[in-house]
Amino acid sequence: MKKMLIVFVNLLFLGIMVFGQVGPKGVKDVVIENSDIKTLQLAYELADYGYSNESASALLQAAEILAQIPKQPAKVTAKQEGKKGKDANVAKKNFIPNELVKDARKFAGKDKTMLAWADDIEKSLKTVTRGASGGALYSASFAYANGGTTYYDWYFDGGRPAEVAVHSMDGADLDLYVYDENGNLIVYDERAIEGAYCSFFPKWTGTFRVIIKNNAKYNATFEVYTN
Repeated sequence: MKKMLIVFVNLLFLGIMVFGQVGPKGVKDVVIENSDIKTLQLAYELADYGYSNESASALLQAAEILAQIPKQPAKVTAKQEGKKGKDANVAKKNFIPNELVKDARKFAGKDKTMLAWADDIEKSLKTVTRGASGGALYSASFAYANGGTTYYDWYFDGGRPAEVAVHSMDGADLDLYVYDENGNLIVYDERAIEGAYCSFFPKWTGTFRVIIKNNAKYNATFEVYTN
């Protein structure tokens, strides 16, 4: 199981490194080292894998990552397009470190190594001092079935690499698009997976339009993050 998890993590990194495609009037993607946004993506994918495969180690690794990355709500407004459809017939995920550790214990059974790891993470959660005063900005929202959700007011600094990532909380295939204030498509990611990631280099400081398209036949919930 440990070897399988290592292979899975390596594949995740390879997948995350496949950046969003460049728009017709866009700019080339930028490679961002030590990216909290890509690390958040990895944690969410690990959590998905952990629940799908009842893997205690995957859940614990996800919990450990999430506990170390601060995030705060973004001051943005989401607008849904399309018509409301049926809700997903699966429970909405909520990847909170304490809950991930709790569920990891259930999957671990009597595995002393996993249980000891869980103890260590729980101790660290009580002493973590990094709060929501910095780090990634996020918004939790939803998109109608075969519809989309638009953020018209996401702010980025010019001359500084920018990242946007989205992750479905109920298994929907989501696409991600970023437009500048003039309506030019800057960068996008249309891979057929639950998450999407784009990186780009804004030429000026201002607001950008972030669009999440839901390709599922049911209403999808998601979390979107930016640096």
